Order: sequence, then structure tokens, then C-alpha cells
Amino acid sequence: MAQLQLALGHDERFDSAVNEPLLYHDAQRFGFTALLRPSGKPRQVSVRLKDLPTYLQQQGQGGTDLYIAQNEFSKPNRQVVNCSRLTSCYVDLDTYKLDTLYGRPAEALADRLLRQCDDANLPPPSVVVYSGRGLQAKWLLERPIPPSALPRWQALQTELGRRLLPIGADLRALDASRVLRLVGSVNSRSGDVVRVVHLQRMPVLGSTIGQHGVAVYPFDSLFDDVLPRTRQEIAQLQAEYKTLSDSFERLHPPPTESYKPAQRLQLVDSGRLSSARRIIPSELAWDRLADLRMLAKLRHGTGGLPSGQRNLFVFLGACFLASALVTPRFRAEVRALAQEFAPAWSAQELSSCISSVQRRLEAASKGETVEFQGHPVDSRYRFRNSTLVDWLGITVSEMPHMKAILSADEARERDRVRKQAERRAKGCVTREVYLLASADKAEVARALRDAGHSLAEIAHALGISRTSASRYCKRVA
Repeated sequence: MAQLQLALGHDERFDSAVNEPLLYHDAQRFGFTALLRPSGKPRQVSVRLKDLPTYLQQQGQGGTDLYIAQNEFSKPNRQVVNCSRLTSCYVDLDTYKLDTLYGRPAEALADRLLRQCDDANLPPPSVVVYSGRGLQAKWLLERPIPPSALPRWQALQTELGRRLLPIGADLRALDASRVLRLVGSVNSRSGDVVRVVHLQRMPVLGSTIGQHGVAVYPFDSLFDDVLPRTRQEIAQLQAEYKTLSDSFERLHPPPTESYKPAQRLQLVDSGRLSSARRIIPSELAWDRLADLRMLAKLRHGTGGLPSGQRNLFVFLGACFLASALVTPRFRAEVRALAQEFAPAWSAQELSSCISSVQRRLEAASKGETVEFQGHPVDSRYRFRNSTLVDWLGITVSEMPHMKAILSADEARERDRVRKQAERRAKGCVTREVYLLASADKAEVARALRDAGHSLAEIAHALGISRTSASRYCKRVA
């Protein structure tokens, strides 16, 4: 127990080291997290969140090389496709690999990290943990975000890691299924206890103080502070580019009728009402994967798909996962995903279905390209929405449940609803309300005209133009 108290110092708000995981894992929520001991048996244990406080009290007293997952999962399986909540952002810092930082005390490393955050225009982490040789920097989220936000979360993770590269950020340890050393455990390589060396107690740069007395960040604010552009800014740049491009094409017409201009970047709205979002290239693929899983549940519940549909769903799921770029362990993630669509499949059946997807993904990771519409692109599979709707046979009743795999009619309708909502937000009224208001003005205008007022006086009284006043005063035959 002395090691547990040492891990968080003598702060009266923390009575033991088990509180560090409970800063981001809430025992009141449903789901699982995972603890890992590489040399132990069993190697990994999935723990229900409600049992986590008890489990940590039993396992955390000086155990050696014990790790814990930072996010939460809907199944006792620590794969990204099973992630149910993203609780924090984090970067693992291998400071011991840098000559300038090797051997420095933990507190000095924490000070260096905070200076680097300041230099890189990053908000300070909520928690800094000394892992026995390096550091863990964690930005706790004000509230967990759903898995639908995973591409945006992953983009934020990547940017945090990039800016902390000067102090040893491990860019391979940024995925949602990552485990980090548990506070209170012992690092066998150094013999040091894993302990907290910094808690951000003051609210800074958009953070607030959470229920445990530590700074927490709203995800959207943290995302906006760290990443460079919003959707609105990108849309404005696109509009400017289109204007310049159209002008160029008018001055320099294509040499032949068969000429086709290069396809321009398209913003994907995914049915959301807000357009003030940063565009993440992998978001479309991740949303399509969510649609695929939703379609399987709508049609067949959670027991898997019937024969004849499994191949298509597993193949497309693998394609979308390959394009989403949210995990470095593609094959393990596909295995977990296949459990939803084809739980009875053998490893050989799965391998046969996804082998071409994996080959193309490996080729793309090596920088290999293929020609598509006259341009070099990576070799991963690409699909039009119309193709997916046709292959999957998505019905009109199923379409409202989709986020990204939309028919042309559904996409137009959602665009109409979105634009209508934007107009209402700006104060625009419906046509019915406008016509009623016009009728009222016309009635008042005619009454004033009958009383002998001039058109100029009527226009001034109603706040309209003289032409409108004249139109309102005309009698209806």
C-alpha cells in the first residue's frame, strides 16, 4: 500500500493509485476495459467497468508490468471495432531514447513536457504519468465521445503525437485500443513505480475542472484548438479554387471533347446538420462501416448473417476498415468484425474473403499506386454510393438509418433539410409565414391608402420600398 500512496503523492484528493484510471473510467457506465500483463496468465483480462475499482485494488499493489486500456469497449474484446467510448487523448513519450533526456528525474521530464506543449501551442495535459522510463501525457475529455467520432479523435491523436515528437512521442502508440502502464505497478526494466508526476489543477485554454479536481477538455474545443482548419474554411477555399479553375478553363478550353477535368475534393456531410466541422478523409469510410453494421442488425439482429450475404458484408467491412486508417492491426480488427457478420467462419474462410483487401492495403502502405481516371492513387478499393446501395439492396425504409451510404434522392433530401435548418437558424421564415405576413401588410397598406396617405408615407410606415407599397395597395379583383 505504501507504493500505492507514493504513486500519487500525498494529495488529499487521491487516497490511492487506483484513482488514476477512475479519472477516465466511470464504474457507473456499462462496458469493459482491459488489463494486460505481457508475462502473466491470462495475458489479458477484460474487466466490466462496474468491477474495475475492486479489481484494481486487488491487482494494483505493486504488480509488475501491468497495463490498462485507456478507452472503453462494448464487448470483452479490446479491438477498435468494439470501442464504445473514447475517454481521453494520450501520447506515450519514450524520453529515454533521447540523449538529452535520458536519465533525468521524472519531475524534470514532466517540466520539459509542459514546456514543449507551450512551445507547440498545445494545451497542457490533464495528467502526466511517469511510466518508469518515459512519460504518458493524457488529456481527459469532459465527457466520453462515441465511436462515430473515431476518425476525428484519431486525427487529433496524430497531431498531438506529431507536435510532441521532439521529446520522444511514440507514433505507433496512438490507436484507440492502446494500453499504457498502470499507475502503481512496477516497470521491470527500471524497477521504478509508475506514478503521477503532474495533475493540471487550473483550468486553461478551454478546459474546466472535472469532478475529480483535474482539468478536462471538451473534445470539440480541443480538436479546434489543435487541428488547423474547419469545414467552413475548407469550403471557402474550395469555392475560391473553383472560381479560379472555371476562369482558367474559360481562357484555356480543353483541346478535345473527351477531356475530363480532374475530380475536385468533395466534402462529405454524412447527414449532419452542422457544416462547421473539420473534414477527415477517413471519416467517410468509418461512417460507411457503421452503416454496414447497422444494416446487418436491422435485417438479422446480432446473431450473424445468413449464408449468401456473409461474403459481401465481410468484404465491404474489410474495405471500409482499410480506408478508415484507425488501427495498425488490420487483420485482428477484421477478425473481430467478422464475428458480427459470420461468427461460424473458419480462419481460412475469412482469409479467402479479405486476402485481396489486405494485399491492396499493404501495397498502399508501401506507397504503391494504381491509375484511376488518369491519376495515380493508392490501390485500396473505392466504391460509389450508388454501387453500394445497389449491392446491398438498401430499401427506402432502411435508408433513414444510414449515415453515409445514401441514394441520390436521400442525399438531396438531407441536403434540403440541412439547408432549411441553416436558413431557420439565420432567422428566415417559412413560405407560409411569409405569405401571411405579406397579406397582413397588404391589408394595412390598402387601409392607409383609403385614408389618403401617399405611397411614400405607406412605405415609411411599413418599413418597405415604395414599389412594394404600390404592389400591396393594388386591389385584388
